[in-house]
Amino acid sequence: MNKQTIRPAVKRVTAVSTRLWGLCLCVAIFSALAYLYGSTTEAAPSAAPIGDRPNQTIPPRTPPAPATTVPTVTPTSTAPAPTATATATAVPSGPTATSQPGAPTATQTPDNTPTTQPTETPVPGFSLLGQMGLTSSRTMQGEGVEIRLSITNPGTEAARNVIVRDEVPAALEVVSVDAAGGTVSTEAGSNGKTIVTISWPSLAPGAEITASLVVRIDAGLADGVVIDNLAVAYADNAGPVTFGVSLGTPPLLLPTFN
Repeated sequence: MNKQTIRPAVKRVTAVSTRLWGLCLCVAIFSALAYLYGSTTEAAPSAAPIGDRPNQTIPPRTPPAPATTVPTVTPTSTAPAPTATATATAVPSGPTATSQPGAPTATQTPDNTPTTQPTETPVPGFSLLGQMGLTSSRTMQGEGVEIRLSITNPGTEAARNVIVRDEVPAALEVVSVDAAGGTVSTEAGSNGKTIVTISWPSLAPGAEITASLVVRIDAGLADGVVIDNLAVAYADNAGPVTFGVSLGTPPLLLPTFN
């Protein structure tokens, strides 16, 4: 080979070597920079071709964001407030009512209003005894007959304000009334009856008082009619007793009361 042929070849080899050397130098610099900055990520698909990379400007590495300090919250165990349970406490309605602890003390104002107690009628401790009888066994129309009454105190205390009340039937006409030591009053009752009331101030224990009524039988009364005469005796402190007698016109036999 002559010199003219060798020189161009050498020039071309030198140029290629220079280029290869420059390329290798760029690759080395790029690798050093990549190692320096710890970039191990793969290039994005949109990156420039490898041949153009030596001419690219490598952007500075973005420092990582400082770690954000998250405050540590220590959970505080707070006991739930106790639920107030309403307990119904019966407070007596008298003056001795005691208030509950912690509650305001209620001052009770005495009530000076007089309380009216219902008046109860006392139950008598005993009752009087009464009897009634006829002084004659014959009771004829238009004739008079005497009815005798007797009141006895079987108690251990005196009977006060003793009263005998006799409602004489309309078939009997009251002629007279006799009561030793007593007060007699008469008044007209219903259905033609005559009400005879006899009263005594008192009757000692075990004592007896008597009275008599003279009555006339209605003259127009038919035969065989029975007439019932009833009376009641009582006192302020003694229970009532009812007693009576029956009168019959002939030809019936008259009842006897023994």
